[in-house]
Amino acid sequence: MVQEAMESKGIGSEEVQLIKVPKYGLTIEVKNGEVISVFEEMPDKYSTLTPREKEILRLVGGKKSNREIAELLLISKRTVEIHRANIMRKLGISSMTDRLMSYTQSMS
Repeated sequence: MVQEAMESKGIGSEEVQLIKVPKYGLTIEVKNGEVISVFEEMPDKYSTLTPREKEILRLVGGKKSNREIAELLLISKRTVEIHRANIMRKLGISSMTDRLMSYTQSMS
């Protein structure tokens, strides 16, 4: 295993090391040379959105319709629909309005 990044912190007389292995999305906690635990890093789904998708997500959370969003951003209604479909796919949601509004409220 290749050690990508390591962070150490002393706790009393014992040293705990956190070894990050980005290739596998893992963080390994080592204490006194023994593996204590392995954590799987969960990706932040919101960070996968493009700046435009984030902007549209905020507007959806503000209860704007596709037509209103298109007019505000000077893009076509169809482009808004495509962005909204991409947002749903990336966030893993199926019901657009209710879930997107609750998602935007949780971001605040």
